[in-house]
Amino acid sequence: MPLGNLWHLFNLRESPYFQQDLQASGKARYPIELFVGREREAERLLAVIGGAPSSRQTVEGLPGFGKTTLAQYVKGRAAAAGYLSYPDPVSVAGIDTADTLLVRLLSYVYDAVASQVDHPVQKEEVVDVARRLVLDTRVRDVKVAASVAGFGFDREVSVRTERAPFYSGLLTIPPLLRDLAAAVRDHGFDGIVVHMNNLENLITDAQRTAAGAVMRDLRDVFLLNGYHFLLVGTPDAVREIVSPHAQLRSVFGIGRPLEPLSGEAFQALLARRYTHLRSDPDQEVRPPVAHDATRELYDAFRGDLRGTLRALDAAAHELIGLTDPPGAPIEAPQLMAVLRPMLAAEAAAALSGTLLEYFHKLRTLDGIFTQKDLMDRWKLSQGAVSQNLRELQRLGYVQEERREGRQVLYRLTGPSRLVLGMEG
Repeated sequence: MPLGNLWHLFNLRESPYFQQDLQASGKARYPIELFVGREREAERLLAVIGGAPSSRQTVEGLPGFGKTTLAQYVKGRAAAAGYLSYPDPVSVAGIDTADTLLVRLLSYVYDAVASQVDHPVQKEEVVDVARRLVLDTRVRDVKVAASVAGFGFDREVSVRTERAPFYSGLLTIPPLLRDLAAAVRDHGFDGIVVHMNNLENLITDAQRTAAGAVMRDLRDVFLLNGYHFLLVGTPDAVREIVSPHAQLRSVFGIGRPLEPLSGEAFQALLARRYTHLRSDPDQEVRPPVAHDATRELYDAFRGDLRGTLRALDAAAHELIGLTDPPGAPIEAPQLMAVLRPMLAAEAAAALSGTLLEYFHKLRTLDGIFTQKDLMDRWKLSQGAVSQNLRELQRLGYVQEERREGRQVLYRLTGPSRLVLGMEG
């Protein structure tokens, strides 16, 4: 017996408020054609890629502003124009050595080439060398992960793993990446777009310093012909990794941080999703949440697309089918009446008693603020404020807005504003 699907009340196959990244694949559940609102930024990135044999650009924006989707869209457009790329980005978070990042870069490039099923480039010797090296590193990664989890291995895997030859990634992989790019170009492709992501997951100064040092050591790799690097992260993360190193500043062009999508662009984004997910093509879609309600919520989240969509999805699942009549759009008072207690319960569960008390004292803050503002409001030392602020950042209630010299400016996130009654 099939499960009920109340989205059919609105002529939708499923929730239009998904938070997954768009994909440039013919079989993608959420295709890149749903991209809305960053066309100008995309054209600027594509113009740089198309105008040089290699390039290095940053895509900067606050969490939830659509950076990854923008990068996916650029990769999709580049693929249609003759460039290779791969859907899953190279994660910069958690890198510990230059070898680690080199292996991830090689895996990305190999996967991009291997995705060209039955293409003559697959028969190149350099592709086979890359395949064997990538598979060897993945087998050893599996062995470590499974050993930690307590699983055993059969004899064949164990022997292969133990006899894997030692190699230095710094000596082996850069020439291999160079030869892969040459093979790709020889077979008619214009280059490879490499998407590097998750910089904002490097939270501490030590993590960002280490990541910057690793990337500095790979400067010559970033300059290889045939590669176009997109370094994606929050403005503070990008700058703290790139700016301290002259070697990186000279090759990575620091971009302008993304501005929030306008309210009109957000409504256009929702409208395109409604059309894409229409259940009966002969019937109109009825928006599950009223236009004014989605706009009010988006304004409260101040450009955080992912946070807004998550909140819409959570509230709609609570209210869908309960409106009068069933299938009528959810209005703003209903939406907020569900979201405020839901998010307040999350905050109470996530924050300790003392930190929750400090959190509620943020209610009177207006816009951006500094650690000095919190010292005055909380009556704590700078060290104690810094510790509490880091925890609020980690849990998603505060985020960095920007830096002015040595001073960091912060702001409350959307969930904080709703819980504290500051959504206006």
